[in-house]
Amino acid sequence: MRLNWFSELTRHEQFLLAGFLVVKIALLFILPLTGDEAYFIHWSKELSLGYYDHPPMVGWTIWGLSLISDDLYFFRFFAFLSSIVIAMLLFNLAKEVLEEKYARLISLAYLVSPISTLSVLLANDVVLAFFGFVGFYYYIKAQRTSSVSTALLAGLLLAFAFLSKYLSAMFFIGIFVYSIINYRKVDWKVALIVAAIVLLGIGENIYYNLENCWNNILFNLVSRTKESGLEIKNVGLLVVTVLVLISPVAIYHSFKAKKRVDNLAVKVSIYVCLTYLLVFALVSTSKTVGLHWFALAIPFVFISLTRIPADKLSGVFKYAAYVSLVIGVFLVAIVVFSESIFDLKRKHRDVAFYLNTAEVCEQLPEDDVIFTTGYSTNSVLAYHCPNKTFHVAFDQSKYGREDDKRVSFADYSGKDVWVFDKDDDVVDAIAGYFTQTETRSVALQNGTTFILVKGSSFNFEKYRSEVLKPVCEQYYNVPDWLPKGKCRFKEKYGF
Repeated sequence: MRLNWFSELTRHEQFLLAGFLVVKIALLFILPLTGDEAYFIHWSKELSLGYYDHPPMVGWTIWGLSLISDDLYFFRFFAFLSSIVIAMLLFNLAKEVLEEKYARLISLAYLVSPISTLSVLLANDVVLAFFGFVGFYYYIKAQRTSSVSTALLAGLLLAFAFLSKYLSAMFFIGIFVYSIINYRKVDWKVALIVAAIVLLGIGENIYYNLENCWNNILFNLVSRTKESGLEIKNVGLLVVTVLVLISPVAIYHSFKAKKRVDNLAVKVSIYVCLTYLLVFALVSTSKTVGLHWFALAIPFVFISLTRIPADKLSGVFKYAAYVSLVIGVFLVAIVVFSESIFDLKRKHRDVAFYLNTAEVCEQLPEDDVIFTTGYSTNSVLAYHCPNKTFHVAFDQSKYGREDDKRVSFADYSGKDVWVFDKDDDVVDAIAGYFTQTETRSVALQNGTTFILVKGSSFNFEKYRSEVLKPVCEQYYNVPDWLPKGKCRFKEKYGF
């Protein structure tokens, strides 16, 4: 992309791009640490072949970044840069089909898209999109050049994509279907090299699951789907999500387009897009398909838009920019005016917690272990209070159970323990597991109060029976259709 490309945009387009970048940078610095971000940062403190909820790549990525700096904004800067890298690669692919000025509009339309807007929080979706699309770029390059070294690089990056999130499966299915249908046009040497390396990544994940109660499989394919049922409204939400992400005009012209594009990247992208659309449409009949599910799909949508009339691409860019500006300004306003918008003292104490966690840290016990009742609170406190130790207790949620590996409640049998929570109801919920409890308030300067409970003589046997056993039955019982492997949770508590 030439250095003077910005001056070639219309004044309207320049204004939208500049406004978007200002808002996105503001989001990077203004948004408080989120529970998921903190959870993934917590993963990186103990490198593992995998983690309870997902494959390990986001944890590995954060660990690698932490060798340079462990500052939150440095992690977010990686997320910020990842969307720029994807946009640049999109430009390189699009200009094979279109004039540079139109290829640039496709690239910029992705850069200012809602998916890119939210790529300031370093989550597994960001890592998935980064490794998935960069890997795809080098796969296309390897297919064209028959380069073994490029194929090896593509395979490694795509293995990392699989190890980021299972949603990468639709991407691989799309490429596989294309390859089978167009088998005469595929460089199978390259395809097999890439497939072999990706299979190594899949093998690593299977090994981790075999050694860890099949955590990922049970969480993503069993626990998450147990309560699923026919929900037509979810189909409507999927349609709304698609319309937020992609201009209705672009969708219309995509289906109407008769232009045949003899370009490998475009052809494969269409297969990938159709695979995602079909799978998400099926899933939406029983489960909500979140906007973040599209993290890897959206770059391929923009490649496929090379088929629509070039004079419509400015509108695609403007639509994405305006939608993102609305979302971005809305999020900035929520944070900046949080004290006016939320009832921080009563209904929305959780908002006050995320905005003022450092102030909470100052009032917690110095040397004792502190239990929290959810992974989000636990992880945020662990980040902001690095000199204290936190574990999750009294929690039977299917989400965020990585801490199950890091704590043995038997070690606290008969001991006094601290429990922190944002809700006063925790006192009644945990009282039966101690001989007595005493409470104190953790008060913020804005008047918000949280609860800190000191429980005496922790009753481990009761906790094992009433909390850990149901958890084991719901999340650690391996179905017969999976091979039996190790399950340290069961071994640790004698189940």
